[in-house]
Amino acid sequence: MKLDRIFPFGIGKPGAVCRLYCFHHAGGSVCTFRNWLKMSPLIDVAPLELPDRSCDPSSLTFESVLDDMTGAIAQTADSTPFFIYGHSLGSLFGFQTACELEKRHGLKAERLFVAGRHAPPEETASSFKYSQGIGALEKELRRCGMESDEMLSDKTFRSVFLPIIYNDYRLNEEYVYNGDILDIPITAMNGSEDADADGEIVDKWAKVTSAGFERYEFRGNHFFPYGEDEQNVIALIREKILLSLGYVKP
Repeated sequence: MKLDRIFPFGIGKPGAVCRLYCFHHAGGSVCTFRNWLKMSPLIDVAPLELPDRSCDPSSLTFESVLDDMTGAIAQTADSTPFFIYGHSLGSLFGFQTACELEKRHGLKAERLFVAGRHAPPEETASSFKYSQGIGALEKELRRCGMESDEMLSDKTFRSVFLPIIYNDYRLNEEYVYNGDILDIPITAMNGSEDADADGEIVDKWAKVTSAGFERYEFRGNHFFPYGEDEQNVIALIREKILLSLGYVKP
């Protein structure tokens, strides 16, 4: 496992007192988090790139990706307190990684941040299924505001990136909830215009923690964490992290 591939932005910021591991959405990459890297001098923001999906994405399984992500975090873990953030598919990987880190390595995150996804035990509100094919996926991407007609008609996008997104959806469908309950707090977020993950749906993350739950709503669609309210999302996460470590007064 090459850590510089999983953490292409690096890891171990000098002067940081904690670390935030970030999992991107289906079809995304660590570039999603460029604006997050300067969240705070005290927070080492460490986005993870999912295993190379450009060669043969169909060879990946949910479990193989989970193993790689869990192993990468375990290798980089030290005495530094750490937090986990995930968006959409990344929320699922974030949750299950937090579970596996504690079970396999005795490593416990301080808090899990999730955004734009239904809770692990729940069924998705989207009607799209991997078996419907890439044509149906294109309609799904338009519906949720992920891609424009212009992007979907681009030859490079269609030949390179669309198959990756398609297989990321397959990874999401492969997941089977096994009853895990975290004993760390969960902070959940949703977009005001995200019908597939509205407040009522996102509130059900409360079922998978025994240590406290809270939810915040922001302006925007499924991709609200990187839209007009991005700085507000960053500010909330920064405040929650630093408050929990005693660097911000309640």
